[in-house]
Amino acid sequence: ILAQVGKIAGKVVDMETKEPLIGANVIIEGTLLGASTDLNGNYVILTVTMLF
Repeated sequence: ILAQVGKIAGKVVDMETKEPLIGANVIIEGTLLGASTDLNGNYVILTVTMLF
């Protein structure tokens, strides 16, 4: 099995107003990994391991 470690980053915005969503929780379903958005709607989830 091969594994690669990386990160997932993005921005969460309101669908209609395009305003950033502050404090939104972003999770990777089926894991304990997640993050909350900052004042600009940005988040980063570190140490994401992908198995091949």
